[in-house]
Amino acid sequence: MTVNAESNSHRGGSWKRWVLGVLAIFIFVVAVVDLVIFLIPMPSPQRPVSSGGQTVIFHSSETDTSIIRAKNWAESNLNFVGWAARTKSVGPDELYILKRNENWKSALEIGQLLTSFFFFILSFALGIFAARTALRKLAQKLA
Repeated sequence: MTVNAESNSHRGGSWKRWVLGVLAIFIFVVAVVDLVIFLIPMPSPQRPVSSGGQTVIFHSSETDTSIIRAKNWAESNLNFVGWAARTKSVGPDELYILKRNENWKSALEIGQLLTSFFFFILSFALGIFAARTALRKLAQKLA
C-alpha cells in the first residue's frame, strides 16, 4: 500500500514540476519578446504626400505599421503603466495620444523595462523552484 501511495506522489510532483517549468519558459519568452520590442527603434513619422489638388496621403510601409502596432500593444498589455492606462480606457491604438505627454512617455518606457525585468526574475525563480523540487525528488529516490 505504501508503494502505491509513493508512486502517486511522484506522479503528482512530476506534473507540478512540468507545469512550473513550462510556465517559467513561457514567462521567459514573454520577457524576451517584451525586451526586443522595447529595443526596436520607433519608425520615423509618416510623411504626407500630396496627390493632385487637396488630397493628402500618408505613406508608411507595412513593416513600420507593424512595428508601431507591436510597440503599442506591448506597452499597453505587457506593462504595468500600460495597464494603468488601460483602466483609463486607452486601447493599444490610442496609446500614441498619451505618448505626446512626456510624463506618460517616460512612465511607459520605464514601466516596460521594469516589467521585462520582473518577468525575467519571475521566470528564473520558477525555474529554480522547479529544478529544486526535481533535485529533492531525485535525492529521495537515490537515498
